[in-house]
Amino acid sequence: MATALFQLDNAQPHVARIVQRIFVNHQIGLLPWSARSLDLSPVENMWSLVAQRLIHITHPAATLDQLWQHGETAWSAAPHKHIHSFFE
Repeated sequence: MATALFQLDNAQPHVARIVQRIFVNHQIGLLPWSARSLDLSPVENMWSLVAQRLIHITHPAATLDQLWQHGETAWSAAPHKHIHSFFE
C-alpha cells in the first residue's frame, strides 16, 4: 500500500488526532478534502440517486433479502450517464 491514497470525508472520527497520527506515522497519503464537501464524493451522489429510487418502490421489503434486492435493483437502474457525470 505504499502508493495508496485515502480519501476521508472529514467525519469526526476521521479527523481525530489519534487517527491523523496513524496516517502520519505510517506515511499514508490523504487526498485533500474541504469541509462539508460531500458533493465531491461520487459515491455520496450515487447513494443519493439510489435512495431516490428506493423511495418510489411500492412494495416495502419484508425481509433483509428483499431489502438487499431492492437496493441492488435501484443501484443497477442508475443511468450510466448520471454515474459518469459524478466523476466529471
